[in-house]
Amino acid sequence: MTSYVNSSKNDNDYDGAESSDLDDDKDDDQASDEDTADASETEDKPKNSHVSTSGQRTEIKEQMYQDKLAQIKKQIGMLKEGSLPEFLKRTKKIEVQYRERLSQNEIDKTVEVRLAA
Repeated sequence: MTSYVNSSKNDNDYDGAESSDLDDDKDDDQASDEDTADASETEDKPKNSHVSTSGQRTEIKEQMYQDKLAQIKKQIGMLKEGSLPEFLKRTKKIEVQYRERLSQNEIDKTVEVRLAA
């Protein structure tokens, strides 16, 4: 049969670890703290690059705004000149409808005059 003998383990030891293993763990904790500090410094760099990325986004948005503003001003100029394609298309459609109404009114007038006579 197997007999279990109490070894010289501390009561605070866990999982059968000896006290020298615990000392190694403390050293690892200190090294881990240093690693964490190093990692924090590394994390600062992306934050700074995030700021520059945010600045780049702002510049891109500003450029897009300026481009859109220039495009709108160009369209206003073309509208004032009467050469804006969208304006010409709508104007032509309105003119066609106007001529059709004039023609229909003339026909209606002729019919009413003939019926009245």
